[in-house]
Amino acid sequence: MITLDAIRAAILASDPYTQLDQLVRTELSAGRKVKEVFEAINPFVDEALDTPDLTEDGEEAFLGTLDALTGNCHRDCQYIDPPNNTLPTEDEIAKLPRWARVAFAARCARRVLPLFLYLKPQTKPDGLRSQRLRLERADLAASSATAIEPRTWYGDADWPDNPIDKAAHAILQSSTATILEATGRGEPSRAAMAVQTAVAGAEPIADIVPFIRRDFDHVAKLAEWQHWTDDTPVPPEVFGPLWPEGPPKGWPAVTDAPARTELAVALFPRERVDTPGIRDEVLNLFNALNRYHIARSGTRLTLEQFESLLPAAVPVEA
Repeated sequence: MITLDAIRAAILASDPYTQLDQLVRTELSAGRKVKEVFEAINPFVDEALDTPDLTEDGEEAFLGTLDALTGNCHRDCQYIDPPNNTLPTEDEIAKLPRWARVAFAARCARRVLPLFLYLKPQTKPDGLRSQRLRLERADLAASSATAIEPRTWYGDADWPDNPIDKAAHAILQSSTATILEATGRGEPSRAAMAVQTAVAGAEPIADIVPFIRRDFDHVAKLAEWQHWTDDTPVPPEVFGPLWPEGPPKGWPAVTDAPARTELAVALFPRERVDTPGIRDEVLNLFNALNRYHIARSGTRLTLEQFESLLPAAVPVEA
């Protein structure tokens, strides 16, 4: 807790900049937001500036700290809120509009679905395809804001004891909970179950809680900003690429088809374009393709060869 005595001790120190920074960061590490830290210091401004024997450095450090807390300085010097990497609670998820809950649950289930085949390689393709169809139906429901009729009742089976089997079971439960939420036969807690079981399914490979928290914060802010209601359709595209920076280390590729190992691209430049300009355009195209490939598959492309061909003196048909 910030007190006037703590502020005065910091601004009277031999290095007031370091002491004030430490005071602020201690509060941030305890979970307080930047705005809360500012509101705790702001009532003491006049008394702090009236501190006996306050030096010019102490005053400048104090006022500079206030500027850093309010963002009235260069962005590199601004204090920012510590990242929230906690899993959204059931109450938080329940506050989302209905179809935002469905879309969010489907997003979480889709993240871990590729792990099922990784954990259970003996799974038949039809089994995995049925899980994927569940999520596609949930996406369709959220996109059209229309509840779907359940084809069968997806009951909860007993949880296995083996850690790998338990993780695989959690992945199935995540898609099950999602489809129940989309049918309207599950309570909002079903969406929370989809989120929790997605995290459990990913545990053998990686901690995906930060990714899920980012998705939740994104859709929650959109819902608030655009005044979504329970009747607002929410397509999966609102979230953007599944793994913008690439999936966690060790994550299986997000693809349903065998990957091609090579792709030849031929470009035909305009007349009188200099060689450096052509090279820059090729690299720009490669970087764009690479970003897209990472978002879709989680793996990077490699530029193996760049070959520049001389133009023909006379155009001819080949």
